[in-house]
Amino acid sequence: MNYAIGESWVEHHGTMLVIKLYCKRKLGDRYIGEVHRSLKELYDYAYPMGGSAVVCFPVQKGSIESQGKLVLIQVLVTKYPIEKL
Repeated sequence: MNYAIGESWVEHHGTMLVIKLYCKRKLGDRYIGEVHRSLKELYDYAYPMGGSAVVCFPVQKGSIESQGKLVLIQVLVTKYPIEKL
């Protein structure tokens, strides 16, 4: 997946990336859990390593941490003026 993210979004801890995980089933999708991370935290972690990193986050269901983990490969790309998007 590719996303364009405004530069101001990675400057503050208040902007969160929320990934909700579901299991697709014939009788209806089942909610597995979710991961919440600050975009600034992700950016600050990957930037010193050349803009890419592999990170592992625990999956939470409500306030309870499950046994599952989400592995996320992130790659930061060049900044583009908004007109080019």
